[in-house]
Amino acid sequence: MCVQRSETNLLWRVGFIVILLAFSATPVAQGSMMTYGPYGEDTVTFLSVTEASGTDEGVLPLFDEPAVTGDSLIFTPSASFAADTSGPLADFTDGKLGILIKANGDQVIQGIVLEESGSVSLSADDENGSAMAGTFVSGPVFLSVLELDDVAQENPPLLITELVFSPSDGNWISSQDGFLADESWSGFLSIDIAGFLSDEGLSGNATKVLVTLDNGLGAWSQTGTAAHIDKKEFSIVVRTPEPATLALLAIAAGCALLLIARGKR
Repeated sequence: MCVQRSETNLLWRVGFIVILLAFSATPVAQGSMMTYGPYGEDTVTFLSVTEASGTDEGVLPLFDEPAVTGDSLIFTPSASFAADTSGPLADFTDGKLGILIKANGDQVIQGIVLEESGSVSLSADDENGSAMAGTFVSGPVFLSVLELDDVAQENPPLLITELVFSPSDGNWISSQDGFLADESWSGFLSIDIAGFLSDEGLSGNATKVLVTLDNGLGAWSQTGTAAHIDKKEFSIVVRTPEPATLALLAIAAGCALLLIARGKR
């Protein structure tokens, strides 16, 4: 019997994402949260990095403390950031990461790039091959623009999006993908903050943002099968304008102020 991916693994994924979003809406107790930073660089400062989990707070850290390279943070997650199961069971691991970023001096935050990677394994030893196993990864992202041109926003604009995963759109099922042994997967998302603000009809540049990632790994299996998925790396890169672009922005801002002043005469 051929079972479509959308009829099995996606049902598990949707159910787990509902749980994941419920976790994201629930305040996390301070005792179950880990905080790193601040990390300061020439163009931006990572004011704080926090991580929590709706499922595995007892084994924190999951993401672990990042390494800093320029305007980038690189995380090497612990071995606990995985979902693993065999037999008629399911496992889910949720990792929540919050990154508060402030532009330094005259800098602005134009965009954010998120990348992650890991491995997935599926196996089955039942005689007729009818039993199945599957895994998935999900990564909803919430970006709040807290300051425009260093002015705090009373109602910060919020962008909700999600990492794009490959291969198989971040869903693997034994009936479709067969036997897998530590096969690599990756996730990617590039956020154009300047474009988002323009679409929202907002003027000014982002100078302080909060990026929240709810990363979920899920695995399910039936009798005679096993499934495993893990995360090996996660990174965030902050994009800021080149010096020449900053100069043009300053000129544009000056011209706008001049036109406003003339209009008031």
